[in-house]
Amino acid sequence: MNAILTGSQAYGKPTEDSDVDIAVLMSIDDLEALRLLADDAGSDVPELCSHSLKFGKLNLLVCTYIPTFDTWVQGTKELKDMAPVSRDEAISVLSSLRREAGIV
Repeated sequence: MNAILTGSQAYGKPTEDSDVDIAVLMSIDDLEALRLLADDAGSDVPELCSHSLKFGKLNLLVCTYIPTFDTWVQGTKELKDMAPVSRDEAISVLSSLRREAGIV
């Protein structure tokens, strides 16, 4: 499994209430197994082609497609260079990279 710290902890302005966002690459079978354990397992993030699984303050942004994960890695690197950025700015950058990569 591959993983990267992303979100406000990596490039935003985290507060004490902020969650910890980690983008992970895993199989669909592993995603389905984790859905059973998550506090909130129903959130998909269609604009970023990911699935969000909440475990308390931990938010796993699960990618089951390598190019999607690669977009998270590239986007996180770019956003760190722009830090601090807002959530809307981050979604815009990540969505743009996804479109450029042809990820639907």
